[in-house]
Amino acid sequence: IYGAGVYGKACLKMLRVMNICPEAFIVSSDEHGARQMDDIKIIGLNNCELNDDVGIIVATSDQYRVEILKALKEKAVDENGIYLYSHGKR
Repeated sequence: IYGAGVYGKACLKMLRVMNICPEAFIVSSDEHGARQMDDIKIIGLNNCELNDDVGIIVATSDQYRVEILKALKEKAVDENGIYLYSHGKR
């Protein structure tokens, strides 16, 4: 899950209802060092090793999505493995 804020937590809750446990929360900056939330590690994008079989759910407010999608593209993440979490606010 990309995003460890309000939308990331809501996405995690939805995934757990479906018995899916994500490997990690990804954040743009990991200046706080190693952390966890709900027993799931939080890692900075610069410290992620992403490959073709990784799926990423972007669970952030709309204002950050363009920047995040650009950063994921720079990390060579296949756009078919990127999903946008719809938080219902428009």
